[in-house]
Amino acid sequence: MISESTNIVPEYLDEETVNTQIGAHHIFRIQDFTFVTSDTCTLISPNGTTFDLLKDEVPGIKKHTAIDSSCGVNITVNSEDFVGNWSLQANGTRLNKPIERILHFVVIVEEAVEASPSVLIVGKGNNFHIGLAKPTTVPETCKLYRPQGIEYQENTTEISNYCSYNINNVTAEDDGTWVIVYGNTITYKAAVQVTVVGNFNKNSTQEFVWTLGAPVNQIIGPENAIYCKIIDSYSVTVFEDFGRCNISIDRVTSKHAGYWKMSVGMHGSVLPEETIFTVAVKHAEPKSKIISYVVVREPIVTLTCYLESKFPVEACKFRDPSGKVLLAHEGVSQSRYRFHGATVMRTYDTVAQNHTCALQITEPVVSDIGLWRCGVQTEHDTYFGHLSVRCPWVIKDVEVAAAIITEPTLSADRFSVSAFEDESITLSCSIQAAIRYCYFRASNGTVFDVFPGQSNYVGAGFDAGECGIRFSGLSANDSGTWSCHVGLTDASKEQRRPISISIQEPLRVNQYLHRNHLIIEADALPSGWIDYCVFVRIDGLGFTTDNAPMGYRTSIQRATGSCTLRISSPTTLDRHPWTVMVKVSGKEDLVTQVTDLTLRVPDTSVTGFRFPTLWVIVMVVGLSMLLLSIVLGPQKNRKWVAARSVSVRNSFRNSIRKPPLNNTPTVA
Repeated sequence: MISESTNIVPEYLDEETVNTQIGAHHIFRIQDFTFVTSDTCTLISPNGTTFDLLKDEVPGIKKHTAIDSSCGVNITVNSEDFVGNWSLQANGTRLNKPIERILHFVVIVEEAVEASPSVLIVGKGNNFHIGLAKPTTVPETCKLYRPQGIEYQENTTEISNYCSYNINNVTAEDDGTWVIVYGNTITYKAAVQVTVVGNFNKNSTQEFVWTLGAPVNQIIGPENAIYCKIIDSYSVTVFEDFGRCNISIDRVTSKHAGYWKMSVGMHGSVLPEETIFTVAVKHAEPKSKIISYVVVREPIVTLTCYLESKFPVEACKFRDPSGKVLLAHEGVSQSRYRFHGATVMRTYDTVAQNHTCALQITEPVVSDIGLWRCGVQTEHDTYFGHLSVRCPWVIKDVEVAAAIITEPTLSADRFSVSAFEDESITLSCSIQAAIRYCYFRASNGTVFDVFPGQSNYVGAGFDAGECGIRFSGLSANDSGTWSCHVGLTDASKEQRRPISISIQEPLRVNQYLHRNHLIIEADALPSGWIDYCVFVRIDGLGFTTDNAPMGYRTSIQRATGSCTLRISSPTTLDRHPWTVMVKVSGKEDLVTQVTDLTLRVPDTSVTGFRFPTLWVIVMVVGLSMLLLSIVLGPQKNRKWVAARSVSVRNSFRNSIRKPPLNNTPTVA
């Protein structure tokens, strides 16, 4: 543009652009040189207002001077009025020739605002909804941009001050950052991070094969599932929780076979996806059995265990009649024991391999005579066998021979078990032979079937002759004589052994009267540190050892686990059973117990009335003597006796009367 007054051709300097924010300061200037000067300095705002920087003073606009610049401006972006296109114009001379220089600069203000939601995950083919977290006064300026920077122009906008958008039928191209932009002068941007995920393949069919009689503890479903529900073939919900599905079954039966339904909730989907999977139940393959035999050739006894398995042997051991374990190391001998085996015979035309583990005993002693057990461990399982060692030349004493156990005999690991109600307890028994079945019978007649693989089974296995069960906790009512029952694989008579169980309550409470005071005592068992005790009256009045009301006095012995409540002048409500709760350190729940219904009668020798039997006897004898004196004595004596008898009578009456009640309250 040519100036009309001077016909000077303006010189346009390089345009400047600043991205800034409200309250920021920026300097723009036209530089001078030795042969270039500026005589005027004019500023034109975005709304067209012209300011003479050499004369005018405007809030937010100040003249900026420097050695190399006589036309400059310092702008403080105070409001939207400062946003837009500005012009700085300087008129001067260059080598004494008039010039006009113009600097255009742009002030851009962009502010980030919050979107709702700002992060979301959506599955392919689903829809999502985004918008502003706070309303705007200029919703007509709103625009939505895809992750590729292209404006989203489909007609799915909701008319509202929140600039809301519905995006339908999401594809993989919608993955990324979506931006809502609005504003006339200041540009406001709300970013939404969208993650598009694939949906759960509900059409894929899975089949699980479970072993009859074995437990199942299996996690299924997509790894990134946030919810899962399992319904079995009988429409019973067996699992429902957040995360992946977890199927836990103590013992598989034929009823578990069939079609099961799984509902899976995934990120990006509102409705869970349903799929069907099948469960097949098969019989367990028979476990390989160890063939064991004993060869006796004086003075050597050889114990051999033979196993056919497709898995290599990792270890071999023997256990003597006393329970001592001997580990097999091929070629190694110690004391009178020499390991004769731990060798492997490979059969290359079959999958199975023959494994032999043998032990030689030279010059056996009495402790070597009896029932032995061998164990062979492979990478798949552990196998057990049983052997009977008899050496006639070793035992010559008849009494010693009679004491040696030569037939499998059931024994309980512990004949007496004591525990508290909140403690786990284990019952176990063993025999020197393979077990066919095992169960425990409670004192009330309840039978607990036990088998290897069961979640609460304890022991090395039935082929090892071991059977045990673990209870998370029994009650005091379960105390009594239990019994362990086993049947052997040779179909011999069932054997059983008694086990005495004593279960104590973890809290012992006592309520009694003493010298007109009601006392409630509580002892936590086993003794341990306690934090506090709670006492609850029958009408619901409750308090701790720290805030007992007037008339109630509490004490606590934290280290010994006991606390006491003492009530002076107890009321009728106080005399009813109390509930006591104790907080034991290290445990979240409170141990609770209620006092007995019966209440011990107070000590009548102090606070009550006791009939004066001795007084009655004395008075009867005395009165009899007085009557004789009256009848047989003179008249003067009879009058004195009559007066004395009246006095004695009144004294007797006063002695048996109750003293008046004392209504003065006792302060605890």
